[in-house]
Amino acid sequence: MAEKFKPMLHSGYSLNEGTSTLIKELRRGKEFEAHYWAKELEKAGFHKYLWRRLLIFCSEDVGTANPNLVVQVKALSENYELVKKESRNPKVDESIIAMAVMIICQSPKTREVDDLLNVWRVLSERWGYAPEMPPYALDFHTAEGKRLPKREGLIHWYERASVISNDICKYDYKLWLMRQAHDEWGYSTREEIEALAKEWNDKGYLRFGVRGWWPSSWMLPLDQRPTVPQEDGEFRTAEDQLPDDPPRVESYGTRHVLFEVDDEVPN
Repeated sequence: MAEKFKPMLHSGYSLNEGTSTLIKELRRGKEFEAHYWAKELEKAGFHKYLWRRLLIFCSEDVGTANPNLVVQVKALSENYELVKKESRNPKVDESIIAMAVMIICQSPKTREVDDLLNVWRVLSERWGYAPEMPPYALDFHTAEGKRLPKREGLIHWYERASVISNDICKYDYKLWLMRQAHDEWGYSTREEIEALAKEWNDKGYLRFGVRGWWPSSWMLPLDQRPTVPQEDGEFRTAEDQLPDDPPRVESYGTRHVLFEVDDEVPN
């Protein structure tokens, strides 16, 4: 019986042993040792396999501790292949692999991605775990959700289906839409919406306060402007709360900054 092929490294160790050692050194942040084993794989002609294992490491052993690392290592792997393809010298510049090893070793790490996967495997493969579809998933994007009356569908959307955790954004858009939904379809009561607006404003969730300057109501025709709370407690359209000249929005890259008319726009 023919002996099974066993890929080897120049150092006399098998590819499997060298790869295992590389991974262990990367986990421990030992840059010099990890670079040695990475170069061993490359010298033996396993450079594609090396980059594949480095990319897997970024998800398995770095994961959410540094989610951008996988993008950086992928860019380095593409750079490596590009240089190797277009260079007359078959020996690729060594700094590319060295940089990949260094940023991986120096990165914060967590194995929670792999832990999640292992828990899922135990639950699903051994115990047949399959969660039931939650009611909040059946919104107007599904056939069942579309059968709900308009008002019930809106309540389901705002109070259940659109709920997110770890929300870091402001709620100005959401407040504007809720007021619009009240005016058009009677979603919730005006008092409930404004009480929620005050709660959001007190918590710092609104950039422009309870009066809702975003999206600016002056962008709409007068008969389409939503009513907003006034200082006297009455609800009127926005036409009488505007300055002579409305504010303008200047865009700087991905930032949108609201300026009053007399403000100087930064260079």
